[in-house]
Amino acid sequence: MNNQPNHNPFILELGISLLTPPILLGLTISREVGEMMDNLGSASEEIFRGQHLPILKTKPKT
Repeated sequence: MNNQPNHNPFILELGISLLTPPILLGLTISREVGEMMDNLGSASEEIFRGQHLPILKTKPKT
């Protein structure tokens, strides 16, 4: 009786080759989303940099 599992190298290579493109696509998308979020953060800093608090009118001391 043979207790070793019967692995077909062709099936393993086919499985690896089918799983590789989705993994690479996921890595690429996550990198692009990260860069987009970084750019969005920088742009929001620039927007809020030009805004100041309004000048409050104070009553003169009498």
